[in-house]
Amino acid sequence: MKKPVAALAIIANRFECGGERFDALLKSTKLLFKNSEVELLEAPSMVWDMADAVKACSYFKTKSPDLLILIHASWVQDSVQYLFTNSLRLPTVLLAVPFLETFSLACVQHYSAQLTRRGIPCLSICTDLNRKDHRGKVERFAHAARIARKLRNTNCGMIGNRQTWRIAAAQDMTGEEWDFSENFGPTIVHIDTDELLALAKKQSQTAISAVATKVKSMGLVNMLENGRLDFCSSVYLAVKELKDRYELSFAAAQCYPNNGGIANLASALLADENFVLDTEGDIGHATLLYMCSLIDEKPSCLSEIGAVCGEGHFYLEHEGSTALSLADAVKTATLRDCGDGSMLGFRLKPNMEATALSMGETDHGYMITALEGSTVEARKSDWDTLNGRFLGAFKPRDFAAEKAHDEMIQRGVDHHFVLKPGLHGETFKYLCQLLGFDYFSL
Repeated sequence: MKKPVAALAIIANRFECGGERFDALLKSTKLLFKNSEVELLEAPSMVWDMADAVKACSYFKTKSPDLLILIHASWVQDSVQYLFTNSLRLPTVLLAVPFLETFSLACVQHYSAQLTRRGIPCLSICTDLNRKDHRGKVERFAHAARIARKLRNTNCGMIGNRQTWRIAAAQDMTGEEWDFSENFGPTIVHIDTDELLALAKKQSQTAISAVATKVKSMGLVNMLENGRLDFCSSVYLAVKELKDRYELSFAAAQCYPNNGGIANLASALLADENFVLDTEGDIGHATLLYMCSLIDEKPSCLSEIGAVCGEGHFYLEHEGSTALSLADAVKTATLRDCGDGSMLGFRLKPNMEATALSMGETDHGYMITALEGSTVEARKSDWDTLNGRFLGAFKPRDFAAEKAHDEMIQRGVDHHFVLKPGLHGETFKYLCQLLGFDYFSL
C-alpha cells in the first residue's frame, strides 16, 4: 500500500526555550510513526530561521510530499511558518509540544488562526502527539491530503454515447463537467461506447479464453453460456486497453438503460485489481470509489438503499458489479445473464466495520455524506428475491436505520452509496475541508 508522504520540519527560535529538544523530538516522532499509515520525509536540519526554512522547502519540493507537518519546539515568528505555507502550498498539521516554557501552544494557536481566517485548511494538535488518538487524526488527515492531491492529476474515463442534450452549450463538454473538474480535479476523457465494443471485438480468442477460464476457476456458480462469458471477458480486456490508451485512473461506463450488464463482470474483476469502473455512468460516485481506493488499495461497492429493516439496518442492493473479494461465500456467488451482459451476485461479508458514503450537489457546490457502522448478515431468503443481484446489510453505528434514513431524506442525500470497509468518516471530513465541500454525518 502506498502511504501518504508527510514533509516533517521541526521549527524553533534561538531566543526561546525549546530548540535544544530537537534530537529528542525527532526521535520520538519517528518512533511514533514507525508503523503508521504515514511515511515521514525529514527536513535536512533543524529550522531555526528563514534561511533554514528556504532550504527545507527547496528540498521538499524535489520530493512532492502530500502534506506538511510542523512541530513547534518553541514560539517562532509567523514569517517562518508563512514561508512553508506559501512555498509548499500543502495541507498542514501544526503540532505543539507539551512544555510550558516554550510558548509552543500559543504559537500553534496563533498561526492556526491566520490560516483559518484565510480559508487554508489545517489540523492543529495542541496536546501530546504521542497519544494514539492524535496519531490517528494525523493519519486520517494525511489520507485526505493524498486523495486531494491525487485527484488533481487524474484522467477519468466517461464511457458512453455522445451526449446531445444541451441547454446552453453547443459542444461536447457540458457546464456540469467543467464544474466537476474545477471542484474535484480529474480531467474527464470522453470515450464512445462504440469504441469500447469495437475493441472488445478485436480481442484474441486466446486472451478471451484465458479470462473466461480464470472466472470459472474462482469457485462461483457460473450460469452463463460460453458465448456470453466470452463477450463479457472481451469487454474486460477492452476496458484494460482503454485504461492504458487514455492513461485512466478510473472510469464510469454508461450501461443503463442501454447496454445493460456489459461492464458488470469487468467492473468486478478490475475492482480486485484496484481499478474503479462504475457501471452507471456516474462520474461522481466513480470518483468517490476512486477516493476510497486511495486509502488502502482495497475495493468498495456501489449500491443503493433497497429497504430500511426493522432490525435496525439498511439493505444495500445493486445489479451486480462488486469485487468478488467482498463476497460472504464465493461458492454461493452467481454469474448470470443481465441485459446484454451479466451480473455477479452475492451477499456481502458480515461483521465488517464500514462507512457508507454518498456525494451530491448542493445549491453552492458539493456535499459528501458519511455514515459509519458495520455490516450484518443479509438473509438468504431476502437475497433469493433479488434473483442473484448484489445484497448487503449495513447497520449505522449511532442511529437506528430509519432515523438515519429520515435525516438523509431531509438533507437531500441521493440514492447511490459507496460502502467502504473500515471507519473513514473523519478522513472524508478532512477531505471536504480541503476541497471546500459540505460534509454531512450522523
